[in-house]
Amino acid sequence: MALRSQELRSPESIVWDEDRQRYLVSNTIDALIRSVDLRGNTAILSRELSGSHGLLLKENILYSCYRNELHVYDVHSDQPIVQFVIEGAKFLNGICEDEKGNIYITDFSTRRIFKLRLGSDLISIENSETWKTMESIPNGIAYDELRDELVVVSWGSDASIYCIDRQTASIKHKVETGFGNLESIVIDDRGDAYVSSWTPSAILKFDQGVRTVPHIWKSEDIYRPTGLTIGKDNDIIHLSAEESTLRSLERNAELETKLDAFPNPMSVNSLISYKLEESGYVNISIYDCRGNLVQTLITEMKKAGNHQFMYERDQMSNGLYFINMISENDSQAIAVTLVD
Repeated sequence: MALRSQELRSPESIVWDEDRQRYLVSNTIDALIRSVDLRGNTAILSRELSGSHGLLLKENILYSCYRNELHVYDVHSDQPIVQFVIEGAKFLNGICEDEKGNIYITDFSTRRIFKLRLGSDLISIENSETWKTMESIPNGIAYDELRDELVVVSWGSDASIYCIDRQTASIKHKVETGFGNLESIVIDDRGDAYVSSWTPSAILKFDQGVRTVPHIWKSEDIYRPTGLTIGKDNDIIHLSAEESTLRSLERNAELETKLDAFPNPMSVNSLISYKLEESGYVNISIYDCRGNLVQTLITEMKKAGNHQFMYERDQMSNGLYFINMISENDSQAIAVTLVD
């Protein structure tokens, strides 16, 4: 599915409404939420409902983030329920819910994550608190039920992903991605995580959480992706704010291998080979299993075509490492194991 519509006004967040077979999309320009059916027809959900950023749909209840407010809306009756002002908030952004019914919302301006719980009547807040203050600007957030943790992607030139313990709010794991301006994250029923990136424009897929080397999807159809959701056919649906588009990406799409190491596992040295579709700048670096930069191997201009060089491990200890390649129009990573 590919939709480009003037009715979408810089789309930001998206959720799939299974009962009504439609997508609900927040828009930053006019702060209105629009529905998009499977034929691409769009309609404003309600002019009484504001939603410029994060959306969360649970059964018939839609939660939307707007400035420092959380709006609650009944999609079954198409009626607004209530609006809450979150004390201390300035720019509410990403939103998710854990299995206990607690709602977590990131604040782009204050770098906080708010935790709140609504009453059973949905018109009162039982509890609201600053759950955590982040070192980086928090953007998208998702609950990983398999690992009972919150996963937060950050905004900035060197963006990280944080896995946060739900019980203690402590950081369990941090991934230094090498990408910039991470927008959104969604975790599917298999525990695979998908992250949208602006710099470069790409969608990252992490098998079984964010502790593995990501598969990287890049194409002309993926340009500064914002919101992500799991769609009707279990495909990844992504938005582009600047192009006002809604597109699908098959979860099982395969990537052409453009980076390789042989032998792997390696003991003394390994032949690194890579392919560039276009001439330009290329950076090839090694990261440890925690996402820390270990060594930069190449950072220079190269011509299009196939290249290779011999890598000597020097004094690196045994273990699992990742070789990451970033070029003008592509990026890819592979895992390598160092042994005696």
